[in-house]
Amino acid sequence: MSSKILHGVKEMFSPKSLPLSIKSVEEYRRYVKTYGKLPTKTFNDIVGHIESENRGLYLLLMPPGSGKSFILFQLLDEFTAKGPVLFESFSNSSEKFKSFVNTLEVRLAQSIANWVHTVTGKTIGGNNPELLTVACAIAEATGVHIPLLFLLDEVPLEREESKLEENIQYMETFLRKADELAGFKIHVVLTSHAISADLQEKFFEKLRERGGLQRYNRIRTFNKVELAPGFEDEARDFVKKLAQGFLLDPYLVDTAVEMLKRGFVFRHVIRLIDGARRREASVDLERDLHHALVGELEKKLPQGKANISSRPDLVLVDGTCIEVKVRFSTLDINPLQHAECPKKLYIIVAPESQNIQGARVIHRKADVAQIVSALQALKAEDKKTYEGVLGILAQTIVTSILPDITQVPKPQPVLEDNRIRLICAILSQMFRDSKTQTRSYIAKSSVFKALLHELAPITPAEYKEQLEKCMKNPVASCVDLASDISEKVYGKTIFRIEGSKVYIGNFCIDQQF
Repeated sequence: MSSKILHGVKEMFSPKSLPLSIKSVEEYRRYVKTYGKLPTKTFNDIVGHIESENRGLYLLLMPPGSGKSFILFQLLDEFTAKGPVLFESFSNSSEKFKSFVNTLEVRLAQSIANWVHTVTGKTIGGNNPELLTVACAIAEATGVHIPLLFLLDEVPLEREESKLEENIQYMETFLRKADELAGFKIHVVLTSHAISADLQEKFFEKLRERGGLQRYNRIRTFNKVELAPGFEDEARDFVKKLAQGFLLDPYLVDTAVEMLKRGFVFRHVIRLIDGARRREASVDLERDLHHALVGELEKKLPQGKANISSRPDLVLVDGTCIEVKVRFSTLDINPLQHAECPKKLYIIVAPESQNIQGARVIHRKADVAQIVSALQALKAEDKKTYEGVLGILAQTIVTSILPDITQVPKPQPVLEDNRIRLICAILSQMFRDSKTQTRSYIAKSSVFKALLHELAPITPAEYKEQLEKCMKNPVASCVDLASDISEKVYGKTIFRIEGSKVYIGNFCIDQQF
């Protein structure tokens, strides 16, 4: 068979490379249809603020491939029928941004016309700025407070002083024009590449001097996109779909989920999965994984000393010599290694195990060739990310090993936590009539105030100020806060939040009503 035909066959059966960016609403919808979409804490936070506030400015300042544009398309999808949405991408072009600000009234009139068509099916002229005046007057007269959402992608925030000043001037003009739209709830979500802390501070300072920020009662900056609490199982399924039928090693799946939870750049999750599918073995990375596992075990186990001539990876306080073996191929182990040790323990991370005379063996089945290939893809792109992911992978594997090394005492019966029982009773009442609620409905209910009262004594210091405000004036975003507190304190979520929908979380999974 010719090399040309072989190449064609290979292309036919090879999985396609995963998309690293989404540039249109059509691409977004195809992506969601194929892989699904994960609820992220970043998206949920923005939706919660939009439901709570009359004026909001939200900046997503992150590296390329973080998922910034994806969040904008999610917001477009969520709010298209609720009010006018103006979506614009500037590709970091100052000229495009200036043109947008100068023609804002026309663009707004078009977005209102599009919304009217979406809701009613009626077509009205959308190029006349007077339509904007009429819409504002109607909204203000009726007191409906329709949300008007600006989704601005890749807004230029220049590093050069002269261009920064000019862009801030146009940004202030835009924020002022948006604020002058009476009768609407104005929310601006903009994305830009990550900038230094100094430049970010200067950007806000100069906007504040010009009066651009004082018009907005909620201003938030987001530096990463994190998985929403309580969606680990969905994230696991999502990662498997991204693999396009390729069977990922379970440790890699868990590592990818943890990356999503911690807000790693999404592009690096894709690189990890693409790298696993290539299966490029690397002895150097096999060695890196070995060192990472030994380092993680060293943190978790009490260390001792052994007066022997060989050098095991670890020696425990009881004299046990531990040797870690990481292999993607056949193991080559000398049974006389560490012969002077009174007790020997081999930890084998490899596809197959092996009996070793005179030693105890703990085997963790892993496709090491696939794992190191995935790591290689990350190391080639970003060393810092590679080291972070290597650490997560080592933690994941060691967590599965520790129970077999240590004598874990059986859990003793404990008295029922009265607070958990009360919280679960409140949640049962809250979701009695419907399994799905909205933030606004929950925030207005008397039982939500009772829930906040139960959370108050255990709330971590970082959330106390926010909780106090919520107890005085519960708003939609307080529902997200309650979920964050329960996740931080108990490791379980009171609510599972997906955009504007709120479900009961896994907090009460062990409780009987």
